[in-house]
Amino acid sequence: NQRRQRSAMQLLFAAIFIDLIGMLTYAVPGIAEALDIAWAPISATLIRYLFPSAPAFFPLLGFVEELLPATDIVPTALLTWIYVYTAGRNAAP
Repeated sequence: NQRRQRSAMQLLFAAIFIDLIGMLTYAVPGIAEALDIAWAPISATLIRYLFPSAPAFFPLLGFVEELLPATDIVPTALLTWIYVYTAGRNAAP
């Protein structure tokens, strides 16, 4: 149980890190859109890999959210973590 809690915390930090990288693209004026295009598939892949029990909707949302303008504020990886460890408790790893 303690190992599971440690794993959950590690995944929480990973989710926050994924979302922060996605938001940081706004810190680079002029090339933010290009960075978002590059980060979108990476973000979606990481979400799918870290949270395999989550519905496929979450990586798809992460991908689309990174591509659409002004949506980087949505913490998709964090929302996935919340789903897996609260709403989807039966599906938690």
